[in-house]
Amino acid sequence: MARFTGILTGALTGTLEEGKRADIQIINPNTLNMAGFGGGDPAALIVYSAQPENVETVIVDGRIIKADGKLQGINLEEQLRASNASAKKLLEHSESQM
Repeated sequence: MARFTGILTGALTGTLEEGKRADIQIINPNTLNMAGFGGGDPAALIVYSAQPENVETVIVDGRIIKADGKLQGINLEEQLRASNASAKKLLEHSESQM
């Protein structure tokens, strides 16, 4: 898929090079939930066994989104507060519709 996308978008994507866009995810497989990999399909291992805590680094379009297992550039407490307020508002709305 990366090669196909590279063909469509030209010089911006398609290979990992300085100056090009890149989306990269680095996963730590050295954990209990991913142990026992006997050399089968590594994509299946990730799909069926990986958890969010296995994701150490995420880079999107050259921007670091997650580093050392921690989200970057967001205020987690504020996001949790906003999510809880939104959930409460949805619940109140659904109860008023009954």
